Amino acid sequence: MARYKITTPELVDFSYQPAGLVTRSLACLIDQLLLILLMMGAGFVVGSAAGIIGENVANAILYLLIFLIQFGYFVFFELRSNGQSPGKQVFKLRVVSASGGRLTPDDILIRNVLRAVDFLPFGYFLGLVAAFMDPYHRRFGDLAAGTLVIQDSRQRSITFQDPQRKRANS
Repeated sequence: MARYKITTPELVDFSYQPAGLVTRSLACLIDQLLLILLMMGAGFVVGSAAGIIGENVANAILYLLIFLIQFGYFVFFELRSNGQSPGKQVFKLRVVSASGGRLTPDDILIRNVLRAVDFLPFGYFLGLVAAFMDPYHRRFGDLAAGTLVIQDSRQRSITFQDPQRKRANS
């Protein structure tokens, strides 16, 4: 797959390795399973309270919670975890700005509002078609927001130095 190359205004060149369709799909599958668990939990809690608050009110609350969970899940995690949902974390994927700048809350909101379009007519069909046609596997939400899902190659190793050991070696 072709690398996504960027030249900054300072004429510094760098590139990203776009995430492949398979890893994006697997990350999405993990996220969808977590979403199902969250919605089931909401259904259980609201269903338990239906006898107290009434069935119609319980249904309204449940529909509102399902909407908030569906929309808020990706927005929350991508804002909080520097462009990574739990599924993306498992496969070391990250959402970045395609311009090379910082990923903004507006970028995250735009790409996730358009998730509904990508989902049409069912199961992310249009999003998958768009990702298949784009050389960098961007879905409609990514194209509209100017974002890109990349294979995150940053190293996250933390070294711990024991102060006692340091003194012994001195």
